[in-house]
Amino acid sequence: MVDDADEFYGNLDFCHYFPTLKKYVNDVVYEIIQQYRHPDYDLDDIENFIYNHVGYENFVNILMDMYGEKIENFYNEKTKDC
Repeated sequence: MVDDADEFYGNLDFCHYFPTLKKYVNDVVYEIIQQYRHPDYDLDDIENFIYNHVGYENFVNILMDMYGEKIENFYNEKTKDC
């Protein structure tokens, strides 16, 4: 989502929709859930995995451990004029 941000987010007003990094990260998790849903599987599989198996906060921590610098840099660039 960060690598293809222009295609994914278009001209979305980050300052309005994501006033904090936390709100943006919450949206990233939401979009991950949406991207991995598949009509051949139970729609709750990925959501269940994130919320009930790993735990939401643990998932966010893993996400930020792996991609946090990239996510933060992207967010800061998109909100620099807020």
